[in-house]
Amino acid sequence: MGKNGPSGERSGGPVGLPVEGNTTRDELFRALAHARRRRVLAYLRREQRAVPVEHVATYVATAETTGDSDAPYADVETSLYHVHLPKLIDVGLVAWADPDRRDAIRLTTLGEELPTTLGWVPGDLTSGD
Repeated sequence: MGKNGPSGERSGGPVGLPVEGNTTRDELFRALAHARRRRVLAYLRREQRAVPVEHVATYVATAETTGDSDAPYADVETSLYHVHLPKLIDVGLVAWADPDRRDAIRLTTLGEELPTTLGWVPGDLTSGD
């Protein structure tokens, strides 16, 4: 009872149904699992336009700065380019504003329509957990 079957189903129904295109709910939840990615999405929602990655990195680094512990900007920017943005792009929540330049990102339709009722959007945009 409650065990995953071979098709990824639980007793409550399928958990891997596509949400949009080939993206499943499980993939969306994995993409939302990290606070840094949720901050990126919340910032893009607030801005409602394509935003340079350097602005996003500045926002995230500032949001993650607490007391004496600073989130180094270069580390945040590197993690965005190599870890967090690819994950958000792969599930279809964000896209490059210009795929050839890869210097600005924007929300996709799926990113814009992601329900905030899940509680993934931080209330003050500085908390992420």
